[in-house]
Amino acid sequence: MKSRNVVAKRHQSYVFIIIIGIVGAHTNAVMPAIISTLARAGHFGVSGAGVIASLELLGLTLSIVLLSAFVTKVPIRMAAQWGSFLLVAINLFSIFITSYFYICIFRFFSGAGAGLLLGLSSNRISTSTSPQKMFGIFYLFNSVLSFIAFQIWHDLENFQGGSSPFVWLSAISLLGVLASFQLLDNAIGDARKKTPSKHPADISLCRCIISLISIFLFYLSNNCLWSHIIILGTHKGIRPDGIHQILSYAILSQMGAMSLAAWIGSKFGAIAPLLWGSAILYAAMLSIINSHTHFVFFAAVFFFIFSWSFITPFVMGSLSFLDPKGRLTTLSIAALYGGLAVAPSVVGTLLKFSSGEFRHVFGLSIVLFPLSLLSLALSLKRSRPPLSLTY
Repeated sequence: MKSRNVVAKRHQSYVFIIIIGIVGAHTNAVMPAIISTLARAGHFGVSGAGVIASLELLGLTLSIVLLSAFVTKVPIRMAAQWGSFLLVAINLFSIFITSYFYICIFRFFSGAGAGLLLGLSSNRISTSTSPQKMFGIFYLFNSVLSFIAFQIWHDLENFQGGSSPFVWLSAISLLGVLASFQLLDNAIGDARKKTPSKHPADISLCRCIISLISIFLFYLSNNCLWSHIIILGTHKGIRPDGIHQILSYAILSQMGAMSLAAWIGSKFGAIAPLLWGSAILYAAMLSIINSHTHFVFFAAVFFFIFSWSFITPFVMGSLSFLDPKGRLTTLSIAALYGGLAVAPSVVGTLLKFSSGEFRHVFGLSIVLFPLSLLSLALSLKRSRPPLSLTY
């Protein structure tokens, strides 16, 4: 009976592990809306909003890198409580700040708190007995929360103006506080310590570097488009509230993408579906940039989000096979958000100095994506045993 209670508590703890991870990842999930609101209602301009977004994601990235150095020693409950309280406090203060300098500083530390939560969650998930299933559930519920956010964003912006992103993020941060008090009080990175690993304990330096570079480029190329997709749509004559709606429904397609990834992954492994999904993603990126009608833009956005969601479980779940201790996975999350962090400021700066020539700026995504895919496929192909998703 005691053993059953322990197992039940561990399973319950994983629910709250997923919740704090969703709270940490939520800022980027709604980043297009945040940048659009800060640029218009917040009066920071496209370039200024991009810098604010980049600083927040930079704080998140650095926090994850720092966490990776102490990944097996950090008491998860205490760390999650610190991170969630920091996130709530900074988001609440950000509502009342109008200075560009101070909002940049505050958002950097907000990112640090979010990074702590996301790093804790990602490491525990990657070292669980079913990392691919856990990552699938993570992105599934993240898509539901993102759907709700985009559905109400226009009304929230009309009510709160430029501070609306921080009002919403404050409310979401409270979920992290509640979840942090329900976690088991032990160190992270120990979920597999009693189970003999079937995978090699060491990773070659070459494979590690290839994996991290590929993930950095992959998410840099995607986020150059994703972070400014609302601004791009308005440039094509589409109203922001209309784009919010299509984004919310497109994000719901993530559920189907995750289910499809689970079924195909169990049949064909990871590499072939990764290539298929990447081909669809690349075509969607081209269509978004070159679309001339609202229908083509909306359809391309749908397939962009669907294919990106389809690929993500393969990328994140597969890396756990390379490193059962979770160190590479934690650093890969840092590389992921490093790519995400660079993108908004790069796009904002290029738009500022290119006289608003959107097509040339977003062409950067088209150039970087094949490079990331090449290196990613190489690193996955060399892993042993053959990669697959088992749910």
